[in-house]
Amino acid sequence: MTSPSRVTLVASAVDCDAARALVAQLPWGVVLERVLVVDARPTPSASDSSSPLLPDAGITGPLASRLEVLRCPGGNPVGARNVGWRAATTPWVAFLGEDARPAPGWLEALAEDLHAAEQEAGDAPNRGAVRGPGDPVVAVHGRVEVEPPSGRRPTERERRFVDRARAPWAATDAAYRRDVLAATGGLDERFATLDHAHLELDLRAAAFGRVRQGDRVVRREPPPGSSWPAVAERDRASDVLLRCLHGPGARPRDGPRATGMPWQVLTGALASVTCVAAAAEAVRRSMGVDRRRSGRVAVVGAAAWAASTTRLALVRLAPGPRTPREVLGILLTTPVQPLSATRWWLHGRRTARGATRWQPPPPAAVLIDRAVLDSTEEAAPSETGSSERAGGSPHAPAVQSLRDAGVRVGVFAVEEGVATGTVSATEVDAGNAALERSLGGVDARAVCPHGPTDGCRCRPPRPGLLQVLAQRLQADPADCAVVSDRAAPLRAAVATAARGLLCASDRTPGEEVGAAVERSDSLVDVVDRLLAGPPGNRS
Repeated sequence: MTSPSRVTLVASAVDCDAARALVAQLPWGVVLERVLVVDARPTPSASDSSSPLLPDAGITGPLASRLEVLRCPGGNPVGARNVGWRAATTPWVAFLGEDARPAPGWLEALAEDLHAAEQEAGDAPNRGAVRGPGDPVVAVHGRVEVEPPSGRRPTERERRFVDRARAPWAATDAAYRRDVLAATGGLDERFATLDHAHLELDLRAAAFGRVRQGDRVVRREPPPGSSWPAVAERDRASDVLLRCLHGPGARPRDGPRATGMPWQVLTGALASVTCVAAAAEAVRRSMGVDRRRSGRVAVVGAAAWAASTTRLALVRLAPGPRTPREVLGILLTTPVQPLSATRWWLHGRRTARGATRWQPPPPAAVLIDRAVLDSTEEAAPSETGSSERAGGSPHAPAVQSLRDAGVRVGVFAVEEGVATGTVSATEVDAGNAALERSLGGVDARAVCPHGPTDGCRCRPPRPGLLQVLAQRLQADPADCAVVSDRAAPLRAAVATAARGLLCASDRTPGEEVGAAVERSDSLVDVVDRLLAGPPGNRS
């Protein structure tokens, strides 16, 4: 096994028994730093303290020290996963479905997948607008195995389940770089299913790197009651939203062509025309009007509807297993299915009109590295950074834009010269005061005066300096964005669940530029990203 990558495992659960079974089967190891189970039960009374999702009784050993149960208001499974990753402070976040059962060696395979992705990120060149084989991997999906039914062919609902479970974008087992989740805003909570939400997230994550399948394997079983055919077609609304956001080619597989949306709409329209014509004919007869045109329309419409419905039923019956229960279910649901599909398709068309891509909200505060503000100053700063600025800073308009938007601004700096004695704390304070004047003012600042061998908690990549600055700004670190021209503060941002952006300068090593998920060449561009969302998320 390669050196493990730190990862937080997030599982949203609505069923207590399934959640307990998942936790009981999790393989524990050093690669899993935390396991967050998010209570996604829909009713408030079901998720209160009187009915815990995972009772504390029987939880011992490494499970007790790493497991944490969070709650998602509203009981949205997609939103529950967002709650989970936002609480994570590791470079990677892995999502696992509550009905997933990791295969033997899953944990080792997860570490291998993430280690390989990190190696590719470290070896990647500076990324441009075109994504190709040389780009780093930003998301790795696992492979899902579904045990086929013994002694018979799968039913229609089981076939749908298998198709979704085995799709390369399936939500059952998916790992993402946390900085990519922060840059994209995570999963789009407008989608009704996790599969649609993860497919759409993969399309946005592709703006930052490659999404691929790994070698780890989890197993799933079809849900109970899967022998009765499906009637509800609520996924159609999510299909419409997905196409509105990413174009007509962005959609899950729609099943056989003869049961796809065009045939469903056609059959539903024929049923509607037939009903309207029959009703009109009945009204005319009750009024004594002798007109047969509507009657003929009703007869022709009924015949066309019957032919289309029969075609749909035959296509659904063809794969088998054609047991009496399956045949009866398909015969009863086929006349209703087109109406349900059309209804949800129209609902999706109405709600998706004018929809824009999901994007992260503006941060509550932005923590800017002093080195970024010094890197392009017109007057060269001294070694201690204490020189006075001649006039306003060229970064003042960007800082003012943040403050005009209601975003608090803080500045942090590592001044190891204080530890070595080359500069005094008084000189550092004077330099910071001059910087504040040149920027037009900031809301707070924080300084780490320690050297690299002092073992302090504040020097990046440790999170202490950012935590202190966020506290002075009265902001939760998870609601902040960190801007720096080096990788160490960005790693500290991940450790505080903050969003990290690289503002590249002449002192930024090329490998750090290539590995950064969000990279800009100026503070103005960074501010535009923070206030308007990243380029891949704009409408």
